[in-house]
Amino acid sequence: MTKQELSQIRDLGNEIKAKLEMCDQLRDLASRTSVDFSFDKVSGGNKQGSRLENNAVNIMMIERDMRYDVYALSKIRNEAMAIINKMQTSKYRSVLINYYINCKSWEETAESMAYSLRNIYYIHGQALNELKSLH
Repeated sequence: MTKQELSQIRDLGNEIKAKLEMCDQLRDLASRTSVDFSFDKVSGGNKQGSRLENNAVNIMMIERDMRYDVYALSKIRNEAMAIINKMQTSKYRSVLINYYINCKSWEETAESMAYSLRNIYYIHGQALNELKSLH
């Protein structure tokens, strides 16, 4: 497992969070949108759907994409955790899990582990070296 592979996990996790936020925004917008029943339904017409319909379709498309992303993320997270759990040093495991798997910032990782930011960067480098030796 390389730093690049770990970064892909973090990136995919952040992408899923962004899609969830988009869905929340669309749902919020949809809840504020009123339905206009003034249009007569005409068969064969090219009339675009209402905003509410468009939002519902967009939400469904984003959620479909997210299901795929969540499955892919779950698979690569499990693979990464299997390798990370083989590491001898618990603080190395903690840094990698906090930053890459849980998508915490460096500052959040440092705070949760009660280390300075500089120490977290150092521990991270050491963790990556140990991770390379496991391959």
